[in-house]
Amino acid sequence: MIITAKNIKAALAREMKPYETFIRFYHKYGTIVFNSGFELVDEIRMWRKQYKQGQVNLNVNNNLTKTIRGIPYYILVIESVESNWRFDPIGLGFDEELIINGIIYVFKRERDRDSSFDYMRS
Repeated sequence: MIITAKNIKAALAREMKPYETFIRFYHKYGTIVFNSGFELVDEIRMWRKQYKQGQVNLNVNNNLTKTIRGIPYYILVIESVESNWRFDPIGLGFDEELIINGIIYVFKRERDRDSSFDYMRS
């Protein structure tokens, strides 16, 4: 996938299926992936561990509501404490673009974002 704002917007505009919980860009594969809650469990456990070890930053002020073609989505951002992560191109897909060096999780439901965030910080 060539990463352009237009391509990211087109990918994010696809309506999430009922079983899909979140969207994330995976640098390793160079693509946007629509995932289920089952796939989120392992990732939030890993982030929780790294948060407790002081390796990642979870800031409640980064829990934003952004729109994609007027539809609200709920954002959770994970940042490296050392600020050495890559730019996350998924931020280009929102109606109002978001530039983040970190990882952006895009949730369909606010409660899924908030419960993931609360678990990682607990």
